[in-house]
Amino acid sequence: MKAGGATVVVKVITDAESIVDDWEGLADRVGTVFSSRPGFVRHVAGSSGFPCEYVSVRRGGRLVALAPLMIERRGPVALAKVVGTDLGVPLELLSEDDEASDALSSALASRGYMLSADSMIAGGSMLERLCGHSAWTVDARVRERVLVVDLPPGSDARSIRSKKTLQGLRADRRRAARESSFRYEVITDVDHLDGRWPDIVALAADAVEGTGKVNYLVSPHGGFARAFLRAEACAGRLCVVGLVVGEQWTAHAICLLTGDRAEGWLTHYDVGVARVQPGHQIIEWLVDNHDELGFTQLDQGIGVNEIKSTWAKSGGYDVVKVLAVPSSWVLASWWIHALRAYPAVESRLREAALGPSTRLLDRLGRGLSHVR
Repeated sequence: MKAGGATVVVKVITDAESIVDDWEGLADRVGTVFSSRPGFVRHVAGSSGFPCEYVSVRRGGRLVALAPLMIERRGPVALAKVVGTDLGVPLELLSEDDEASDALSSALASRGYMLSADSMIAGGSMLERLCGHSAWTVDARVRERVLVVDLPPGSDARSIRSKKTLQGLRADRRRAARESSFRYEVITDVDHLDGRWPDIVALAADAVEGTGKVNYLVSPHGGFARAFLRAEACAGRLCVVGLVVGEQWTAHAICLLTGDRAEGWLTHYDVGVARVQPGHQIIEWLVDNHDELGFTQLDQGIGVNEIKSTWAKSGGYDVVKVLAVPSSWVLASWWIHALRAYPAVESRLREAALGPSTRLLDRLGRGLSHVR
């Protein structure tokens, strides 16, 4: 197919190794979050247990758009989830321009999949083109907010927080140092990460126990985490800031660098050091050292809380849950409704012998064979 004088070629790939270099180049040009890089996607895909497809668009031989998908099949139904869904990270599909986005949207529709992503970045060009594309019926609803701290070169915590607040944080540090010791520890290389990994995992487990929160560093979600973070360290994009109090690893923030942005992924702390205000202490350190680390925005990750809000005065963006069905399907809107109801059905059927996914999607598949 010809577009703008250049040939556009769509290809579905099952082996990501063959496109890693081109993928890295596309992510460097247009990617805004670490979840769209091949290192993250490939490690997640490798631990998912589901077959994956990479729908690629090339123009004049150059990779210009890409959608990495995990495919869940039940009979004639295939649900394609953007890789990274359910992992608590902002997601995007890489696309160089509107023409590439339209070509990718058409290619995805031609695969005959239902499409799902839980936290796509709102306002992205690819998402906007997908929502407006005639081949798709799309439901996109704001799920959460991501708060961002803007940090112009030369700025520091004094530009954001009051003198009284910063004095209070300094007093907390001094008190902790008098009682035992208090220091920051910054991890950027593989050997340091490996040495601290048992402490990082143990703290995460203790921090989420009994809270209902997900621990993304352990199975079944965290099979990819260590390998991914080691790869990011090798690429010079890892920054883990930890608090060591009394020689104990008591708090950490795991961040990845993307362009001029530091993206917060996971934070945990020991409730025994809550009075030190570990969340504020770590953010203050990142803000004060952003010039040395090379970023001008601190992306605080999905979810809003009081700590994040006090540092991010106005910056941020929404993430949306996207459900999409090819418009060629009869009752496309009904399928959207069924997809949106699926989590509730899943929770009710969790104890069923066949498992919720099998029963529900088999039922949907039987319906699909009559209405497509």
